[in-house]
Amino acid sequence: MGKANKEGNNTKPGLKISIFHVLVTLVGADLILLFAPEIGLIYYVNSSFSDIYAWSALIIGFILLIYGLKGVYKKP
Repeated sequence: MGKANKEGNNTKPGLKISIFHVLVTLVGADLILLFAPEIGLIYYVNSSFSDIYAWSALIIGFILLIYGLKGVYKKP
């Protein structure tokens, strides 16, 4: 007769979530929402806001978003 599996052996190890990467993701998303050209909240309210700042903040926001999402989950 074969042995029955113990309940503790068939569990999968969990994943660790990096709080730093979650915060970097949130900062990147906020930069995109606030400074996106033509649709961002700060850009829409303040029409004298320069396009140079809007596009650079959008690019930096995307870079932070990708970097943050890349390292959110880690093996324990």
